[in-house]
Amino acid sequence: MLILDLDETLIYDSEEMSYRQADFRVGPFCIYQRPFLDSFLRSVSHVQEIAVWSSASKGFFNGIAQHLLPMVGRWRFICSSSRCIHRLNPDSYQVD
Repeated sequence: MLILDLDETLIYDSEEMSYRQADFRVGPFCIYQRPFLDSFLRSVSHVQEIAVWSSASKGFFNGIAQHLLPMVGRWRFICSSSRCIHRLNPDSYQVD
């Protein structure tokens, strides 16, 4: 199984239009696919099961994963930050 990181690896996003037109939009965000992403996902999906991870919110992440799904055929699983266990830093009392 190949687990891919979505954020800034497969795509990047911006609230403002870049120098080129966005590949698609999710909510107010312009989503830009990395060069050759479609051919990479199509070719690797023939030899590996593919899963995808993101630190983004579940709704935002699901919108992107659904858009990329035709390139893969089937995600083995998708996992967002909502599935993570957050811990408290004992020194700063902040969530890491």
